[in-house]
Amino acid sequence: MPDRTTPQLEAVYRAVQSVRDHPTAQVVFERVSSELPSISLSTVYRNLDKLSRSGRLRVLRGAGGVGLYDAVTSPHDHFVCDECGTVVDIDLVGAQRRLERQVLGHRVLRSSTMMYGVCSACDPSAERP
Repeated sequence: MPDRTTPQLEAVYRAVQSVRDHPTAQVVFERVSSELPSISLSTVYRNLDKLSRSGRLRVLRGAGGVGLYDAVTSPHDHFVCDECGTVVDIDLVGAQRRLERQVLGHRVLRSSTMMYGVCSACDPSAERP
């Protein structure tokens, strides 16, 4: 039986889907609280879990293992800034996808590359493409 849609579930989804900043549960809670003042942090966590189990959200692990939520569920990768924690979507198609197809004896269901470094906002000397 599918999870039923509630105003809380949809508000939590909108809070992640409306911007591409990979928020934590706490940030989602703060966003949703303005719309639904009586919502609890545990309700936000429960709905984030439902959304990730249903495939509407992806969960990434940031510094210290904290969950970061991503509404873009199509295959893509991420760059994480070690200084400010910003997470940016990147696409490493080509070589990585060819490698995935060549993994013998295994069926790759999904993959995600996390690249870590210092973003250009934190390191003005960083090379830009």
